[in-house]
Amino acid sequence: EFPLIAFSPDYYRNNIIKDNKFSIGYCGHIMHGRKKYLEILHKSNIKTDYIIRRGFWAPGIDKNVARKEYFENMENNIYIFCYRGAGNFSYRFYETLMMGRIPVFIDTDCVIPNIDILLDSDACVYIKEKDITNDSYIIDKINDYNEKNKDKKDIIQKNNRLLWEKYYSP
Repeated sequence: EFPLIAFSPDYYRNNIIKDNKFSIGYCGHIMHGRKKYLEILHKSNIKTDYIIRRGFWAPGIDKNVARKEYFENMENNIYIFCYRGAGNFSYRFYETLMMGRIPVFIDTDCVIPNIDILLDSDACVYIKEKDITNDSYIIDKINDYNEKNKDKKDIIQKNNRLLWEKYYSP
């Protein structure tokens, strides 16, 4: 078996966040186990910027409007919460790299091509779901990553875009 990337049109507008703003964005539904992690983040000391939808593909909202809001949410936050969908992969993970943002990726034993390159490059906050023993584990991992990379988040954003172009773009 060979994992494939998730394909998406390129919405990148070369918008790198240069200040040290620390917020986690998310636009989508809360099914498939996402709700508990989104609540953990929201109740923590970390600023969250969520747009919660009633289901997959924002039912009841014009799809062009929903897509625009989705990518604006990514543009407005350095960190983006990424978790699996109905399949054991995260479409949002690839789109986050495309947008030059930093994924907060909860890995449910997903299959991601070239994951070793991502992990060796500080491209994401990588959390194995099986290692989560309590709520503070997630918060500690994010805070540790943020502190370690506080002066180079603009570089990481640029590098994430380059990683997407090299390994994950159509």
